[in-house]
Parts: sequence; structure tokens; C-alpha cells
Amino acid sequence: MIVRAVHVEKIVLYGVSDPALPPSLASFDLLIITREDERRSDYELQDIIESRCRETAAVTALVHDIAYANKKLQERQYFFSTVLREGTLLYDARRTPLAGAGIPDWEEVRMMAEKDFDRWTRVARDFFHSAEFILGKRSWNTATFFLHQAAEHETNMQLEKELARLEVQEERLVDAIADGSRRD
Repeated sequence: MIVRAVHVEKIVLYGVSDPALPPSLASFDLLIITREDERRSDYELQDIIESRCRETAAVTALVHDIAYANKKLQERQYFFSTVLREGTLLYDARRTPLAGAGIPDWEEVRMMAEKDFDRWTRVARDFFHSAEFILGKRSWNTATFFLHQAAEHETNMQLEKELARLEVQEERLVDAIADGSRRD
């Protein structure tokens, strides 16, 4: 179904809502890695894939081409490294190999989270200031929209910050366990 609709290089399953549910009730998270010669946008491909799968199962597709995926793997980017280490390869066209999925650099994860934190904070502040301006114009619906966006971006920022903290904490725990097993 997906392979016939899109120039797919690899399909990786990285999430299932509840494996105990029948496929018609479960939802699946798929990383779709396309060939470099796929000319349609990632968003267009995502829409095609999710629409084609809708009657069979709920699918959330994340689409990137093979060059992008390999670049992120070489950078040891957290999401791609984790998905390819822990996910299940469902389809492989075997045209282009994936770079190895290395262990993420936790200091880099923390630095990226700080960069994202700054971006989310800046965007949330911009939405809030826009809402203040629009309130002065007595445009209640638009002001409400901007306030909602400010709250959503602030929440995303707090979640990113907490996830980064937990990831660093997890890495320290793994290191401590590894150090303890070396001493035994």
C-alpha cells in the first residue's frame, strides 16, 4: 500500500499505541525514509500515506529522504539514532544503506534542548505581545487565538526542557550502572 504510493527506501515502526489491540484499533508511528529522487514534499507524502492507511489502521507517518536520515544519523541526532536502534525495520528496498545508529551525544542533546528552549520562549513571547496588541483593538477571537498559541508554545518549551533533563539523567544512570558492573 505505502510502497506502491511513494518511492520508499525504508519503513521503520517506532511506536504502537497498544500492541494488545487488534490492528484496526491500534495506531502506529512510522518513519518513512524515501529515496532521494522522490520529488513530492514530505508533507504531501505524509498525507498520501496516512490517507491510504486510514481504512486499515491509524498511522502517523514521519517522512524524510534517505540523505536527510543519514545526515542525522551521522550527527548522532537523538530521534533518528533511537528510532533506528530500537524501532522495527518493516521494509527495506536495499538501494541505499543507512548510516549506523550511534549513541547520541548527551551534551549535544542538552545544547539542542537549550536552543529549542530559547526558540519556544521567543515565539511564545511574540504571540503574547501580539495578543496584547489585538486586545487593544478589541478583537476578542483573534486575541484568544494568540493567547492560546502563546500558552501552547510555552508548554512545548517546558516539555522540551523536562525531556532534556530526563535524557541527561537517564544517561548518567546508564553510565553509573556500567561503571558499577565494571567494578564487579
